[in-house]
Amino acid sequence: MPKTVTPETRVKNTIKSYLSMKGWFFYHNLQGLGCYHGLADITAIKNGVVVWIEVKAPKREQSEKQKLFLSHIVTGK
Repeated sequence: MPKTVTPETRVKNTIKSYLSMKGWFFYHNLQGLGCYHGLADITAIKNGVVVWIEVKAPKREQSEKQKLFLSHIVTGK
């Protein structure tokens, strides 16, 4: 049975293709045991710059844990 591709997965794949084309090193963060709750979907790194990318399907919003992660990386607290 073929796997259903969600709108969010399509957007993630497009972002990863773009990052690859532009020479960014990136990896997809999978939630699991020991993973920081709320960690962004994709981490991208180029020339010492680190970018965290959270991908949302239309009409979806960040969870409270994702908002907390964002707060930690912006404020360092």
